[in-house]
Amino acid sequence: GTVFSGCDVAQKVLRQVIALWRDVGWGSVVLKPVFSCEIHEKTQAFLQQEFPDTPCVFRDASELCQAQAFDVRPRSFQIVPYIDVCVAGPVCVDRSKLNKHASSNISCIHRGTGQRGSTFQYMQSFVQRSKPKLVIIENLTDLLVVGKSGDEGEQDSDANFVLQWLQMEGYIAMH
Repeated sequence: GTVFSGCDVAQKVLRQVIALWRDVGWGSVVLKPVFSCEIHEKTQAFLQQEFPDTPCVFRDASELCQAQAFDVRPRSFQIVPYIDVCVAGPVCVDRSKLNKHASSNISCIHRGTGQRGSTFQYMQSFVQRSKPKLVIIENLTDLLVVGKSGDEGEQDSDANFVLQWLQMEGYIAMH
């Protein structure tokens, strides 16, 4: 499943990796798309057209930590399925180089502020509830920037916060 799917590049990349894995003789790996989750209606339409074999296109990541989420295809609430692999790319607008206030959002994930911080919290809740075997978080390059992360003013990066959280959840984490 992909969260904050955008144009779901992750699905395309995973398909290519699986094909290469098979082509070099390392055996076969089967990954089937289970759902995409994207809040923007135009992107939802793109996902439905580009990935017709994806069973669900959920509209809102904040609903994924519940038993059911709204699926835009049948326009009804559906059970949020179990997934083995979760790929998430938290919204980047808060930290974008095009955002003139980006420097004030240095620790937005750690603080849970802005669109990026709140969308990361939705992904956290989903991962804690569903416990996928593998979590891939992309769109994190700018999170390596060091900023103030706590009340004591210690310096840290949001990337380190993400790694520490994944490790606390029992995942092997690296960037």
